[in-house]
Amino acid sequence: MKIPPFRLQAPLRYRSHQRDLVRGFLAEALAELNRCQLEVERLERDKELALEDLVQATRPGSLNVDHAVTQRIHIGQLKSMILDAERLVHLAEDQVDLCRRALVLADQKVKSLENLEEQDRIAFIQKQEQKESREREDNWLSINAFQR
Repeated sequence: MKIPPFRLQAPLRYRSHQRDLVRGFLAEALAELNRCQLEVERLERDKELALEDLVQATRPGSLNVDHAVTQRIHIGQLKSMILDAERLVHLAEDQVDLCRRALVLADQKVKSLENLEEQDRIAFIQKQEQKESREREDNWLSINAFQR
């Protein structure tokens, strides 16, 4: 008993391909989010080091005004860079969320077609079993009709 090909095989392949593409987009979005988060962490560490350096430069007995001014400017720049990097993190988080929602939708479409495929397969098998049962019944009746 050979099961016929699924009547919606082409749309199923198309939807599966779309789902695979969305998975790729999600992976890229997650990598970008990770990169942005690492950049924020790096900038935060740089800011902490600059603050420590500023504290050392302004400590009594070793006051270095030029270095302290330079460090304050550098800290201000780092704060601005951190804000920009945090904005990028939020954009990357939004992109990840969008990709996740698209993946859920694509997965639902594939699963619905897979369910139809399974239903078609079950219906075909049931029809085949009914056909075989009728053939056995007909054979039994024809054999018993000759015996009488």
